[in-house]
Amino acid sequence: MLRLVRKLFRFSNYLHVLHLLQRKGKIKALETQKFSGVDLRNIWEVTVPNNIGDTPQWSSSLAKFPNSENPEWHLDDESGFRFPLTRFDKLNFNSFADAGIDIKVPWEKSRFYFGIKLAEKYSHSKDISHYNSFKALVLNWIDANPFMCGINWGNAMEVSIRASQWLVSVHIFGKVFWDDNDFKDFLSAELIKHATYISEFPEYISHNKTTNHTVADFTGLLLLAIALSDHPDSGKWLRQATKGLSHCCEQQVNEDGMHMEGSVPYHGFVTECLALAAIAAAHNKISLPANFLATLEKMFRFTETYLDSNMNAPMVGDNDSGRFLQLGDSPAGNHGYLLKLAQLVFGEDFLAKEMADISEYAWLPSIKAYDFTTTSAHFSGLYSYPNAGAYIFKNAYYRVFIPIFPIGMHGQGGHNHIDVGSFDCSVAGKPVIVDCGTFTYTRSLQERQKYRSPGMHNFILAEEETDDQFSTSFWDVRNFPTVKDIQQSDNQLKITVATIGGIEKTRTYQFEDQALIIRDHCTSPATSNFHLAPEVTLAVNADDEWAGDAIAIKCKGEILTEEYQYAPEYNRRVPAQKVKVVLQPDQELELMITFA
Repeated sequence: MLRLVRKLFRFSNYLHVLHLLQRKGKIKALETQKFSGVDLRNIWEVTVPNNIGDTPQWSSSLAKFPNSENPEWHLDDESGFRFPLTRFDKLNFNSFADAGIDIKVPWEKSRFYFGIKLAEKYSHSKDISHYNSFKALVLNWIDANPFMCGINWGNAMEVSIRASQWLVSVHIFGKVFWDDNDFKDFLSAELIKHATYISEFPEYISHNKTTNHTVADFTGLLLLAIALSDHPDSGKWLRQATKGLSHCCEQQVNEDGMHMEGSVPYHGFVTECLALAAIAAAHNKISLPANFLATLEKMFRFTETYLDSNMNAPMVGDNDSGRFLQLGDSPAGNHGYLLKLAQLVFGEDFLAKEMADISEYAWLPSIKAYDFTTTSAHFSGLYSYPNAGAYIFKNAYYRVFIPIFPIGMHGQGGHNHIDVGSFDCSVAGKPVIVDCGTFTYTRSLQERQKYRSPGMHNFILAEEETDDQFSTSFWDVRNFPTVKDIQQSDNQLKITVATIGGIEKTRTYQFEDQALIIRDHCTSPATSNFHLAPEVTLAVNADDEWAGDAIAIKCKGEILTEEYQYAPEYNRRVPAQKVKVVLQPDQELELMITFA
């Protein structure tokens, strides 16, 4: 009873109530506020690249061109569910979860990734229909999404990404937009609403802790403060954005330069946000804190190391296919665009020579490069990032990424998978053994638990482990494996972890020039699982190896194969082959993977 009374009268409870009252007061005041446009200005000068194609490409299956006559901004096209047009603070987001519907589908439409593609097509062809389509869709969106109403005003990150797409799109359209005074004034007023919303409702979780959302919030606010510099609040927005981004760097990036949410795709998203903020700041002579640039430099160095020879990133942890600005046509999972951003921020000499020859990153300005203090790695051997919990082996034939991440998002889990000790392998720049991806977040709790579980990763799976043992909701983790021991030498990494019921699993990775030797041991009956990329299939050959074009697997244990569903990007699955090797309790099994 006394414990209950103490819980009820915690000071934090009063602070929470006070925060809710302040928030409600802000919303009431904004509902009656009048928004008038100001003169827009360019966030940066752009030049027309010479490699714009006739047909826009879509890097994400969600960033599709909407129906221009009836865009249906609140519709989940797959389920047919239409989200209500309720004021954002009155929406019950929990009611949308595990109900066969996915809020990210309408969110992705409303991010307007396609706006830049339309602007690129106009820049190439001067066909006015592309501008008219963009204008009509923006006006339609504004009409269908009243200020602060509906899911597309549900959080500041969505607001920030949409506003940033609009800003970059109109600058690519150029003169045809700047001469359209009525639309320009109308859009300016709407952008002021977007900036005001971000400024009033930046995203923090408990106790002022930041996430990738917060980084996106303040990146967009920085761009809006530049574009709306004639607005009386622009100075406040600019200070808030630069201070907020500095705070995010302090909280979210470890000493090894990896983002703290346990996901390589989210590391890429945050790196992109910070790089774009640095470019916009340099172009507009805005000072950034020293810790900001030092953090970004470390993030680029980490990125440079984990990429394979074709710039593919290991799809480790959650992957929702998110980008801040969809400039260029990078394929899903390719982080080459981050290296181009690195060159823009720190200069051509920042990267190793073998990394420097990458395609042009369109529509960004040239800036005076920031100074840097580090040098590129040699890209051969075993690299350890103990603060990040990442171990990477690279040579001329293959790259292996091994996550031993801590629990991310300030201990909540968030975008972690239960993948401690697993690995992702690329051979000659092509993914071969892969993480299974992230099919959905909230459409189905069962599917969410499945894709995060040990059984969907390339490690030892004990018979006692089931999908639902490692989370109770969409964002938490529980029973997270405990790392008991890590031993490393020049070409070997040995990991021991404890899981459900004290079961211990040990894996040794031995890296040879054209082979990866794995030794597995478990104190309980188990299987060692290996998920192949869809392009890779194995069959038994005359040497009793399971072999394909890129790899061959050989061991003395029983090998089984079955089909699984690989999610190369969010909301999309394709069939692929899974290899399972049976492990007997307390018996070490050696397996050799050779590379063609």
